[in-house]
Amino acid sequence: MKLLRLMAVVMAVLILGVSMVRAREETVSVSEPGVGMGVSEMIEEGEVMYELPYPGLLPGHYLYPLKMMRDRVVEWLTFDRGKKIELMVLYADKRMAAAKVLLERGEEDLGVETGLKAMMYQERAISMIEEIKVEGENVGVWANSLERGTAKYRETWRGLVEKVSEKTRPRMDEYKDRANEHNKRLQRVLERE
Repeated sequence: MKLLRLMAVVMAVLILGVSMVRAREETVSVSEPGVGMGVSEMIEEGEVMYELPYPGLLPGHYLYPLKMMRDRVVEWLTFDRGKKIELMVLYADKRMAAAKVLLERGEEDLGVETGLKAMMYQERAISMIEEIKVEGENVGVWANSLERGTAKYRETWRGLVEKVSEKTRPRMDEYKDRANEHNKRLQRVLERE
């Protein structure tokens, strides 16, 4: 029994180590044209200049619970608040990319649920930014990144709404309301910058 536990811990450490290296390689690229623009201005201008990372394993895959466990361990072991915000943004971006793939495949319920989980990670990042801002630190880079991410999510979601069934659309509206709330919170943070 002890040998089995030891093997499980060693395997988890190996998976975690490889995953952390790969996560650092899969960075979110944010281009400069959107800096300082509001979400609505970016959407009106056309495609939002924000690239979502490769999502990796998708929800529904038999190994996905291990990925979630790894993500929680990495988050738990990340003590620097700035790094934790970046991690939350990465997790949100990966969830949104996964939601897009799932919705395009026709897995509507799982896709919408995954998209809403992306919003939960964004909410956590925004809360951390607000806490840091209260302490007087500069949070403009993180807030701008989240603002562009929210704009990209809305653009992605808007393109997917047309492709889903009528049954799924009300749940997708919940997403729109949450994205609007995120935008308002981010604007308040940026106004004080």
